[in-house]
Amino acid sequence: MSWKRHFRGNHTETAMFLFKYLKKHYPHCYFVTEETIKTCGQGGFIVDFLFKEVNLIVEVDGEAVHNHSDIQRVKTIRKKEALESIGYKVLNFTNYEVRHSVDKVAHAIESHYLAVERGRS
Repeated sequence: MSWKRHFRGNHTETAMFLFKYLKKHYPHCYFVTEETIKTCGQGGFIVDFLFKEVNLIVEVDGEAVHNHSDIQRVKTIRKKEALESIGYKVLNFTNYEVRHSVDKVAHAIESHYLAVERGRS
């Protein structure tokens, strides 16, 4: 499948690493990057990866979200809740998970993608 667009320039090195891995190994899983999703009453959120066909969002979170910053963690939780409330499934992965277990991360994404696709058949 063709790719709608590449990163606009606000990507992290880890998100770009995942982008290249998915593009090479999972070309059947169509996605766009850095997409804005509008939500009721909260404006919009920019998401790292949007698999529009299966209502899946993948976020690559910095270590601050998971280890240090309570404020950032709360923002991430609220973002996830808002997106899930309008029908999206949100998968969050740390930079460490992407860098050290990219095959497991990609498999989790593909598993969800294929499960939804099978459900439509």
